[in-house]
Amino acid sequence: MVALIVLAIVAMVSLGKGWRFIGAGLNATNIISVSAEASVDAKPTGGTITFTQRNDAKTAKEAEDMRNQVVAKAIAAIKAIGIVEKDITTTSINRNEKYDYGATPCNGGYCPNNTPKVVGYDAYQMVTIKVRESEKLSSVIDALRDAGVTQVDGPNLGFQDEELEVIQAQARKEAIEKARAKGDVLAKQLGVEIVRVVSFTEGGDRGYMPYMAMKAMDSMELGSAAPSVLPIGDSKISSSVTITYEIK
Repeated sequence: MVALIVLAIVAMVSLGKGWRFIGAGLNATNIISVSAEASVDAKPTGGTITFTQRNDAKTAKEAEDMRNQVVAKAIAAIKAIGIVEKDITTTSINRNEKYDYGATPCNGGYCPNNTPKVVGYDAYQMVTIKVRESEKLSSVIDALRDAGVTQVDGPNLGFQDEELEVIQAQARKEAIEKARAKGDVLAKQLGVEIVRVVSFTEGGDRGYMPYMAMKAMDSMELGSAAPSVLPIGDSKISSSVTITYEIK
C-alpha cells in the first residue's frame, strides 16, 4: 500500500514537471518579435459568376413562369458548356407583391389615407456558378447573356482550394525565411541568443480579383452584344507573418 502511494506521488511530480515544461513558453518575458511579408504571383484558374433573373407581371404565376423559363434556359446553356450540377447553386429566390399607394392630393391640410392596392408581382432568383476553368469564364457569361438574364455579376477570379493551399504555402515559406533572417540579425545586434519560437501568427491576401458587374440589359441589347473578352492577369497571393522568439 505504501509502495502504491509512493508511486502515485512520483507520477504526479513527473506529470507536474511535464506541465511546467509545456507551458513554459507562454510565460517567457525576454522576447523579440519580427514581421515579414512575401508574395507569389499566379494566374487564377477559375472563378465564380452570379446571375440574377427578375420579372414583373400582373399575376404571381405569370411573374414566376417568366422567371423560371429564363433561369431554366440559362442553366441548360451553361451545362452545355460543361458546368456540372454541383457547381450551380441558387443563393436567393423570392416573389414580392407590387403596390399602388394612390396619389390623392391633400386638401386643406387633410391627406387621405389611401389603402394600397396590389398591382402586380415581382419574381426574382439569384444563382451562383462556380467555374473551375478560367477558359470557360467568358463562354459562361456569353451563355447567360444569350439566355436573356437580366443581370450578371462577376467573375470573381480565384483558385481551387488545393491550388490555393500550395501557393499560400510557398508565400508563407518565403515570409518565414525572411522573418527568421531578420530575427537572427536583430539578435546579433542586441547581443542575445534566440532560444525558441514563442508564438507565430499569419495573415495575407487570398488573391481574389473581382470584375465589375455587367450592366443589366434588355433583350435587344442582349441579342446584339459581341463575345465577351476577359483578359486574366496574374493575381498576387501574399503571406505576412509575425514570429516571437524567446531570447537569453
